[in-house]
Amino acid sequence: MTDSDDRRSPAARDGTRDEIPAPLASRQAPTITSGPDGHQHGQPASDGPRKVGGTPAPLDLVPAMIAATRAITCATDEASLFAAAVESLSCLGHDAFYLSRFCDDANSVLEIVGVWKRGGAPPVPAGTRLQRSAYPGLEKIAAGDPILYEDCATDPRLHETTRRLMVDKMGIRSMALFPLMHGDRLLGSLSANYGAPHVYSPEERQLLTLVAQLSAVTLLGIRSRKQIDEKVRLVEALYRAGDAVAVISEEAPLLDRTAELLVNEVGYVISWIGLVDPERGVLASRAGLGRNFGVDLSIVHPLDNPRSAAVAAFHQGHPVVRHDLHERREAEAWGEAATNAGLRTGVYVPLRAGGEALGVLGVGSSDERITEDEVALIAAFGNQLAAAILRARRDRERTEQLAQIEQAYDRQARLLEVVRELSTPVIPVHDGILVLPLVGTVDSNRSAQIMGSLLSAIEREQASVVLIDVTGVPMVDTGVADHLLRAVRAAALLGAEVVLVGIAPTVAQTIVQLGVDLSGVTTRGDLQAGIAHALRRRGLEIRPLQAAAAAPPGAGGARLRKVR
Repeated sequence: MTDSDDRRSPAARDGTRDEIPAPLASRQAPTITSGPDGHQHGQPASDGPRKVGGTPAPLDLVPAMIAATRAITCATDEASLFAAAVESLSCLGHDAFYLSRFCDDANSVLEIVGVWKRGGAPPVPAGTRLQRSAYPGLEKIAAGDPILYEDCATDPRLHETTRRLMVDKMGIRSMALFPLMHGDRLLGSLSANYGAPHVYSPEERQLLTLVAQLSAVTLLGIRSRKQIDEKVRLVEALYRAGDAVAVISEEAPLLDRTAELLVNEVGYVISWIGLVDPERGVLASRAGLGRNFGVDLSIVHPLDNPRSAAVAAFHQGHPVVRHDLHERREAEAWGEAATNAGLRTGVYVPLRAGGEALGVLGVGSSDERITEDEVALIAAFGNQLAAAILRARRDRERTEQLAQIEQAYDRQARLLEVVRELSTPVIPVHDGILVLPLVGTVDSNRSAQIMGSLLSAIEREQASVVLIDVTGVPMVDTGVADHLLRAVRAAALLGAEVVLVGIAPTVAQTIVQLGVDLSGVTTRGDLQAGIAHALRRRGLEIRPLQAAAAAPPGAGGARLRKVR
């Protein structure tokens, strides 16, 4: 076997192997006892899953899958296979488990290899043989898809007779029936049952699917230990790769890391990821890596190219396998370098998540053929990758939206600052005289703004008189009066006199009723009277001009004159 033929990871090729965690390696297998009929009745080493506060602990999928793979693929006969399957699924907390197989070449008679029931004898003992026609569920899973009955009492797919048998006589309220398949051939089934309605999580389905796949392979017994070890290695490598890419939050590094792991860790000759470009109508190469050679990322696959397997997988929505890549190297665009590296077989799986077709993942192998089990594992990894890509895109969109929101918030904050400045204008009307008109409610926040604007204007203009016009303030209570008195005292500290003008009669009555003391504050009835007062404080007054004829050209009707 050449290096190009060896698909093991670099660590495996160097003579080392990853160790299974000690808690998983030390798990006890179920206790198997032989009944009077010579068949197997199992009791798990622990009576169900570990519980926290009376509730089954969350399923840790990857260790459970690794443990199931180790246990089931090490089985040497039906008894150890049944024991390994029961123990592998004990973390699900089911109440009964059945493993069955066909015992004739015509697949017409089904025999129960083993059965386990929590806390009692099973209604159907191990060794029972059933005609295939008497077990209608077999026909429903013969195509390779499992059946999940979350509540047998209400599921419309069950015939009434079957429902009464399952619910009333067998005590089954929920059933997961998974096929044991080899290619398109049904070898048997495994069933995990519950005494109460049960909703199957995606992790439970993945674990059940894996156990069914591994049980079928082991039960068939057509693979050598080397082939089984290779599958174990592939499962572990793909799930490690899935864990590694799941923590990457940006799309480009995510794709590059995936391509690297598929070659350097999983052991494929080449990996390629193409994502759809809807504007150009192509699958554009986004990442790729070859074993000891590069991948041309400028290659695109037009979505209307019927010869491309990648395009076929994208449109069909299921994996496409090519066993003739040497002859198809031009159509698939793998290139001479990949051919020289021993590329023989390729698998293309669609990348779909959230109802959206994202692209295609392709891997190439030096093996002459890739099994359907391996294709299923690659497809499962493709689903993980698609979910990670979609998550990265949505994270990016959320980041961009947050940035836009922050920009909008900054613009709004600047606008509010302008509005606040315009709401408290301090207007110079003459040298040393300022007017501060107030409109609207005066609260604590606005009071601070008024104070800051007023003191800054007094200092800037060297003002000696400030007129605060409260004509536009609809209500004056103790809080507003306190704010105004604070402004008066602060202005006095800078040497300016504050004059309150425009106090309405109703406001004056309210101030008196509240007992607010304004005795130390100068007040005037309106702004005109206030300006006249301020001018007198500056030694100025407004007088009418003499007759128009004696007035200089362009003069108005009145002139500001110095008081003598």
